[in-house]
Amino acid sequence: MFKIKVCGLKYPSNIMEILILKPDFIGFIFYPFSTRFIKKYLTIPNLCEVKKIGVFVNSSEKYVLQKIENYRLDLIQLHGNEDVKFCYSLYKKNIKIIKAFNVDQNFSFEKIQKYSNCVDYFLFDTKTSKYGGSGKKFLWVKLYEYYFDIPFFLSGGITINDTDEILKLSHPKLFCIDINSHFEITPGLKNSHLISNFIKKIR
Repeated sequence: MFKIKVCGLKYPSNIMEILILKPDFIGFIFYPFSTRFIKKYLTIPNLCEVKKIGVFVNSSEKYVLQKIENYRLDLIQLHGNEDVKFCYSLYKKNIKIIKAFNVDQNFSFEKIQKYSNCVDYFLFDTKTSKYGGSGKKFLWVKLYEYYFDIPFFLSGGITINDTDEILKLSHPKLFCIDINSHFEITPGLKNSHLISNFIKKIR
């Protein structure tokens, strides 16, 4: 029903375990202050059915372009305070962009409309003092205030126990479910058994 993204992969053998499960997207974090930061180069096989996403937080355009080339990324996720000008500069280079926003009960979707012409997807995560990775959910009823045409990823504290609630979500633009910290053994090391069960339930 929904696409599935497994984010924050870090270890080569574990990456292979997850690729076997065939999620729709896998995410690699290129933010130095994250515990899931990719410090050393990884050889990641190219599988046409599994798209690779690079996650960046307030990075320079040069750094983003370098990682796209090095890892042959299919999409990038901008998870910081990147403005429209920065997004458009990459978008006009035919780079597929996911722009993330941190959501709480006071969040206004009106402020993201200005990005509509320079991104392919939005991503809605839980607002915290950091750039994601909180392991906490926001109130998903907030999603029904979103009425733009751009599809979105749902992120933030999703667990294996949320599958029934996810399947009840009826927003027409909900495109992908993004899982991370609640499917880990340690940061960056994913529990393939849990992820396999999640994928079977959602699909």
